[in-house]
Amino acid sequence: MRRRSGQTGYEEKKGGWYHVRFRIDVLGQEKRAYKSVPICPVSGPSALSKLERLRKRKESSMRAKPIPRNTSTELKHSTTARRFARKLSGG
Repeated sequence: MRRRSGQTGYEEKKGGWYHVRFRIDVLGQEKRAYKSVPICPVSGPSALSKLERLRKRKESSMRAKPIPRNTSTELKHSTTARRFARKLSGG
């Protein structure tokens, strides 16, 4: 997915970890969904500085892929789709 202009997400602390939270496109729909990706622990040997976390935030939002929704496989197994198909076929 191509990152939208100005999207770097925002940083939040969750359970001792820094997470980046950003919006991601949903395939087949016009709306977007939120996604949260862990960056690093808040403290300890693998904790990152503020600038390193900013770099990781940008990387995470660029690597994110659109969320597929209502793919043909999902629709085949959907109860609603099966009922609709039965009604169309007259059964």
